[in-house]
Amino acid sequence: MSTRTHEHTSNTGVIILAGGRSERMDYPKPFLKYNSTTFIDKLIREYNSADVNPVVVVINKDLYSHPWLDNIKPLLGKAKFI
Repeated sequence: MSTRTHEHTSNTGVIILAGGRSERMDYPKPFLKYNSTTFIDKLIREYNSADVNPVVVVINKDLYSHPWLDNIKPLLGKAKFI
């Protein structure tokens, strides 16, 4: 039995795939409300709190424009959007 402890490595990253158009829901899934925030904000905060770096969000170019850009702006320092 190994007595080695789990060591945190700072080279752990994540890619969040959020590029769907959500046509059936008629509203972008990343921006759906989750308690007092949005799903994408919740996911990014969870990864940030676990010290995962980088956090990369792949998003549809239509969602990276008006009117959705206001939802993304507060998250830009917490994740990289492509």
